[in-house]
Amino acid sequence: MNIKTTIYIINMLLSGAAFAEGSAFDKFVDDSSLDMKLRTSAINMKPNGVNIDNQYDAATATGILFATGANNDIFPGMTDQQVAAYLQSDPNTLAMVNSEINKELTNQVAREGTVNQGGTSLWLEMESGYIYNFVGFDLGFQGGIKSWNIGDGVLIMSKEDETFHRLSTGRIKFRLGDEERNLSLRYGRGVINRMHFGRDKDEYLLDKTYEGTELAVNWDEYSLYAISVTGFGDVTNSEIKYAEDFPQFEKAGFDRTNSFGFEYNSDYGQIQAARTWSKNYLTTTSVKVATGVPISWLGADIPGSQILDYLLLFQVNYNWQESEDDFVNNFGVAIPNHESTNYDLFVGVQLDSVFMGASYNKVGKNGFYKSGTGSGGSTDSLIGLSLINGYDQPNQSTYTFVTSYNGKNMNLPELDINAVILHSRDIDMDQVLAAGDLIYYLTGDSIFTESLFEVKYSVLEGPLKGLSFRGVTGYETNQANVMGYAAWIEYNRTF
Repeated sequence: MNIKTTIYIINMLLSGAAFAEGSAFDKFVDDSSLDMKLRTSAINMKPNGVNIDNQYDAATATGILFATGANNDIFPGMTDQQVAAYLQSDPNTLAMVNSEINKELTNQVAREGTVNQGGTSLWLEMESGYIYNFVGFDLGFQGGIKSWNIGDGVLIMSKEDETFHRLSTGRIKFRLGDEERNLSLRYGRGVINRMHFGRDKDEYLLDKTYEGTELAVNWDEYSLYAISVTGFGDVTNSEIKYAEDFPQFEKAGFDRTNSFGFEYNSDYGQIQAARTWSKNYLTTTSVKVATGVPISWLGADIPGSQILDYLLLFQVNYNWQESEDDFVNNFGVAIPNHESTNYDLFVGVQLDSVFMGASYNKVGKNGFYKSGTGSGGSTDSLIGLSLINGYDQPNQSTYTFVTSYNGKNMNLPELDINAVILHSRDIDMDQVLAAGDLIYYLTGDSIFTESLFEVKYSVLEGPLKGLSFRGVTGYETNQANVMGYAAWIEYNRTF
């Protein structure tokens, strides 16, 4: 959206003519809010005791040499066919090449796998009410500074930026009807809280920003919506990028994306369904059903005032995706007629201050790619708690176990403690290579476990209400054996 146009519209809305009646202005002010978030983040992840000892056949070793350019040093002037034939005929040379590849990979993982970043950011988000219950606007800004950035890895900010800033929200909105039943339209830039437009709002120094249009029909617990996204801002870079900024072979980064969806939200549970497609990329369809049952319904003797503190929880996510034509994935490989699935089954129990949950996540044999906005799939379940790994590899099965405790029974309701174990297996490494994920093929395992431990303390009352401290530490048993920790200090205030 043109920023000058946005400013002109806002000035027009704020003119005296718009508030000819005092009651309309009073309601507009009462319905408006300003949210402020001040966050300091620090993250440190480092490979620990890296031991890469892959044994490649002649064809695979040749492919790695030519993909990395190492063939020019070891076999100058030879073609890939000549190198493959030579390695096939000489096991000793093949063993030497394997040793050199593994040595270089070990050094590369130790170097590039190290992440040591810290920074501070400020988020301001204003949501206006609706003038005459019809038109309003939203404005937002996000910006910050880098405190340090050591190592080659990138997680919470790009390596090049000393500072970062973004007009994160700038949109006009219309509504016909009241708050519960209405037809609404939003046009411009901002957050989209819908399926396939996922956020990691608790982790990064920037939030995801989308530019486009959202049209919705809302009727009590039900919502039908349509979205068209033309621009996208990621969490590690200030810049908003548009479809024309990406050549065909980089459309996995972003392309114009459209989505239709349905939502139902009530005290009984939640149902979501969405179909999202990106031009020159993929079509992804997802369905999510979540509900809970009071344990008292099963015969447990629980006081009436605590019925909702003791629950059995269930969630099912099912996702499938397809591409009728060849598309280029995020590794730069053209995939012909891609089809795949991903589903997630979750069950949990809330016992007053204790929560225990388990989930099973299964990826189809061809892997599962994010939609054209970098989001999608069922990672809003327990698997989304991961700090170190992604969980979308071909044929990957992941079992996740979570235990959480709130200290309210010890007169410490401010304290939350969480422990997470994610165990992954069955990854098809041949398909990983075919998809072009050379880094994981060379440095990852078909089976690994990631363990996390988190503590959070939140100030719940008094002048410092909204201040919180959170720390996470984790370790994984993949070939890189990454160990890491992250810490956040955050202050939230609503005006």
